[in-house]
Amino acid sequence: VIQKISRRTMKVDEIKDVPASFGDSVNALTSMPGVIRTSGGGFFGPLVIRGADPVHNRYYIDGMPVDNPLHFGGVHSVISNELMSEIDLYSSSFTSDFGGPIAAVININTVDEVDRFGGWADVGLISASALISSPITSVVRDEEGKEKTENRGYIIASGRVGYLSLL
Repeated sequence: VIQKISRRTMKVDEIKDVPASFGDSVNALTSMPGVIRTSGGGFFGPLVIRGADPVHNRYYIDGMPVDNPLHFGGVHSVISNELMSEIDLYSSSFTSDFGGPIAAVININTVDEVDRFGGWADVGLISASALISSPITSVVRDEEGKEKTENRGYIIASGRVGYLSLL
């Protein structure tokens, strides 16, 4: 028996192209069916998904629960777009991996591969974000004795700070 789950996925490229989302990941979810904001003319506030009370939504980053994924009551998400690969929105049914949320599940999936050193920074009017990433490599010899570089993993660090929290 094939079980269908109400999952909708947005890739990071799609998230950045959603109008009126300010390029923010959680704000972009309002373009999906059944997802709205509670206040501020639809631009701010927690997400209401299929009419459920927003306090009953659960947010996860790579399967780990996050209590408050938004800065300033819904203006910015706490995770940078450059750190994520996609967002899965389970609006009505979801697997037992997520525990027992009453409303919806929003699972943010981070990048799984870093192939070169890089970084990114953004300084805006209400917040600043930064990301740095690097592969972990080692030099090994193949059967013919030739040296080659082998990827052993990666390191990635990202942060976002809102200026109001500094006051």
